[in-house]
Amino acid sequence: AVVEGDGRQAVVYVPTGDTARRREVQVAFLVPGQVALAAGLEAGETVVTDGALYLGDGDRVRIVADAPARN
Repeated sequence: AVVEGDGRQAVVYVPTGDTARRREVQVAFLVPGQVALAAGLEAGETVVTDGALYLGDGDRVRIVADAPARN
């Protein structure tokens, strides 16, 4: 979900209705494959994951449920 980063500063996109909003966040620490944030998001807030690298502030988005796992 993190699309830009520089030191402890990073950027994610948060959906607001059908619009993606750029949000600056503060990184607490990194572990392989994960980022812990110190500030910028509230607990439980949704962030864009798939396609986030291709978004700009104000772009339209559509939230879709996770597809069932295929065996």
